[in-house]
Amino acid sequence: KRRIAYGVSIGQTKDIGDETADKFEVYVQHFDYISTREKTAAGFLKKISSKKIVTVLDPVLLLDAQEWDRIIISPKVNQKYLFIYNLQPNKQIIDFANQISENYNLKVVCFRKDGLENVIDSFMFSSPGEFLGLLKNSEMVITNSFHGTVFSILYHKPFYTFPHTTRGERMLDLLNTLGLQDRILYKPIDEVDFIINYEQVEGKLSVEREKSLDFLREVLGDASGE
Repeated sequence: KRRIAYGVSIGQTKDIGDETADKFEVYVQHFDYISTREKTAAGFLKKISSKKIVTVLDPVLLLDAQEWDRIIISPKVNQKYLFIYNLQPNKQIIDFANQISENYNLKVVCFRKDGLENVIDSFMFSSPGEFLGLLKNSEMVITNSFHGTVFSILYHKPFYTFPHTTRGERMLDLLNTLGLQDRILYKPIDEVDFIINYEQVEGKLSVEREKSLDFLREVLGDASGE
């Protein structure tokens, strides 16, 4: 049987030592087809292998918002709110969220409360459908989660991403590919922008989605002998 790796994520390739790289070099030979989510991961694997490595979208992005709406659960929150997906504790996110909450009179729904103000709900133990419902119905998303970023894009939300310190490369790659560099922050800003040209974003996303599906069609066709 052929082995296919779709959307592999390695994280910070610059932190990979020689011993770990040697193990990658051995194990990568067991796969017939390999694709990665990060361009940096693709570059790393190309250096240690003669295999063809391509970059694809995260599987979540192979479906559009309408598909994800099938599992969505509408939130019971009846106030306007910020959706703060602070997967990794980050003081810059807390300061920024509190600033926007105060300036725009918005409540806060978050993953972890930390030092956040005006919190009315937490989704730490929510189901996937509840999570999507809260994100979709928010006024803005602030996150250092890759999938918080991904679903913000799918649901055309105004958002800002603070790259995760150990998994940030996949966020940066995606946002740069889709022309959303201005949504990357490392510290709070004074003026926030609630408007994103999602028509342009969808055009670029459609191209990348088709490339990813082409990879799957090709390798699954080869694997089945077609």
